[in-house]
Amino acid sequence: MMISQFQHTIFSVRSAAAIHKASSSAAHRRRKATNPRSNRLCNRRPTGETTNLECGTRTYLLTFHHLRNVANPRCRIRELRWSSGLDHVIQSLSPDEDVKIHRKLGERGSFLRAWPWLVVYGYRNRRNPASATEWLCGGALVTERHTVTAAHCTQHPSLAMYVARLGELNLDPNVEDNATPVDILVTRAIKHPQYSKFSHDIAIVVLQKPVTFTKYIQPICLPFGKELRSNNFVSKNPFVAGWGAVEFRGSSSKQLMQIQIPVVDNGGCADAYRTVGGDITQRQLCAGGRTAKDACQGDSGGPLMLPRDGYYYLIGIVSFGYRCATPGFPGIYTRVTEYLDFLAENLNR
Repeated sequence: MMISQFQHTIFSVRSAAAIHKASSSAAHRRRKATNPRSNRLCNRRPTGETTNLECGTRTYLLTFHHLRNVANPRCRIRELRWSSGLDHVIQSLSPDEDVKIHRKLGERGSFLRAWPWLVVYGYRNRRNPASATEWLCGGALVTERHTVTAAHCTQHPSLAMYVARLGELNLDPNVEDNATPVDILVTRAIKHPQYSKFSHDIAIVVLQKPVTFTKYIQPICLPFGKELRSNNFVSKNPFVAGWGAVEFRGSSSKQLMQIQIPVVDNGGCADAYRTVGGDITQRQLCAGGRTAKDACQGDSGGPLMLPRDGYYYLIGIVSFGYRCATPGFPGIYTRVTEYLDFLAENLNR
């Protein structure tokens, strides 16, 4: 899909075409999953896998379920949960459990179980429902029937969002990736009542039926905790993942991709966008802009994910940017902590 179908003015609204990159009972699960303030089943990393940890001049091979409360004088590791089917080197772990991960051999695609809450939405032509499905936006599973995305992903003049796919890795059906994705029809989308162009760009997409949680499909946590609600996340290093373009106006990626980018102060970000006619508010979050890593067209609605205390939290939603990976111009994300009342009010509907 061409970028112009979802964009306004000179900005690149990031839907359409991934990233410059790189035992409880069923009833208990259902009850907790529909309560956004108490869902602690949300995003524990799978355990029992291994990865290499580099700390100073030493390298450690660690098994994930043994990582809790690991103490190391060089690294000061508190806790880490990371599912790795590839070879990762973890170069630094900060005391507040913010994780910086870099690959040994450059940037590659993601892998199964890496981001089990990730959603990709399918669209079809309104006038021709038999037309081929186009996968154009991302989102995040937050309960068994609700996903969160960008509001601009829910409206298009000729295409209708009709299905949500979970547990996917490679969108090419001819690629054997061992994924067993689940498609669930979309019932409706609840946009923020004040959504307008680049403002209040958040929506809840309601699924037709509850999804069954598996090791490949799990919800992400929402940042309802007091400390998270008051955090501006500046200098944190969250992750973003998606199937969007690998360059501005480029073709989309069939393989799920991922990067890690720093959150930057809104002041300098607002100054940069003001030079090109943009207006950045405190209800938005700026991330990236320092290296050639960014979300791009097709990543819209995808989650900005912060690791903390062994869980991942949804702190941002891919919204728009100035082209893609333009130096000095961070990507703009909807700041989820500013919309917790909206989410709490609508996630039980």
